Amino acid sequence: MMPNLSVLILTVLCMTVMPAKAALEVIGSGFGRSGTDTMRVALNALGYKTDHIKEILENGLTAHMETWHELLKNGCDDEAASKALYEDLGYTAAVDFPTSACWEALMWAYPMAKIVHTQRKSGEDWYASASDSILSLMQKFPFNIFKRIDPFFIHFAKMSDQLWGRIMKRAMEASLDPGFIIAAYDANNVRVLEMVTPDRLLIHDQRRAGHPCATFWANLCPTSIILTPTQGLNSMSSRETLPRALLQR
Repeated sequence: MMPNLSVLILTVLCMTVMPAKAALEVIGSGFGRSGTDTMRVALNALGYKTDHIKEILENGLTAHMETWHELLKNGCDDEAASKALYEDLGYTAAVDFPTSACWEALMWAYPMAKIVHTQRKSGEDWYASASDSILSLMQKFPFNIFKRIDPFFIHFAKMSDQLWGRIMKRAMEASLDPGFIIAAYDANNVRVLEMVTPDRLLIHDQRRAGHPCATFWANLCPTSIILTPTQGLNSMSSRETLPRALLQR
């Protein structure tokens, strides 16, 4: 039986007018506190819509935290659920946690995406920054209180615990040896180099202070737009802005 003509017309109009869900074009594999917020700003300047932990906090995406908790708990294996996190809100790039805890699964889910890896001068340098911010944030006042009484913070703490548990391969504890945490950070850097082919990988390494941003972004930019060194990768710290985002959610 031939389908109703009006149904055919409506289907064609929907396919023409309604945009397809955006796919991730850029996946960040670097841990938080490795320059991910600066990368977010630069990617947004290039025209991407970039997911970052701040997106969850500033927009109160409790449902996303619940999904991330389950994803991280189950090894990031639910491709449909992970894609929905980005595509339903139109993100075309994603950096920082929780994305970078699942970068490997996402790399296979989006085979055309570039992998942008941010890293600091050393594992010790990263730990010095992270230990005073993302590693200890939920143990500090007032967040240590909020995570016990406020539904949003309860979900955030659960997601964070699962994230660090996946990265460390064990429960994250205040007494955990710094050397163990640094080793997990270094292992991620090595894993990226092992798993990502050179044609897909772009590395922003803070040790290369003189790295020309124009050349770096030329490999990634979706159009002819190129950031100058003063536009793109100037230092931008989320050490103060992340707690502020939590408090102003």
